[in-house]
Amino acid sequence: LLAPEEVVTDVGRLIVRGVFKTTKTDAICGGEVTKGKLVIPAFANVFRGDEQLASGLPVVNLKHGPTDTKEVLEGEMCGMSLATTSRVDLQEGDRIEVYTREIRERTL
Repeated sequence: LLAPEEVVTDVGRLIVRGVFKTTKTDAICGGEVTKGKLVIPAFANVFRGDEQLASGLPVVNLKHGPTDTKEVLEGEMCGMSLATTSRVDLQEGDRIEVYTREIRERTL
């Protein structure tokens, strides 16, 4: 009868080095992984300085060079595609923090 528990785990951070496309439904950017690793499926929060621009954006795709990949390690450059519900104005220097969400059954 207990409600399931949502567990959020921070997995990585990307600094935006270039913005390729921003529309109402998606944002595509490239950058450098500065902490941890990026994985999909995951979600992202976008920050500019201390201000949070967007939260809970699904990470749709990761590219390492011309190939699609499931994970990018710290210190590497990659491309990232985010699904958005409203236009997100990404700029160089923005910070994208990536996390995963897991639903766990609770027990007594």
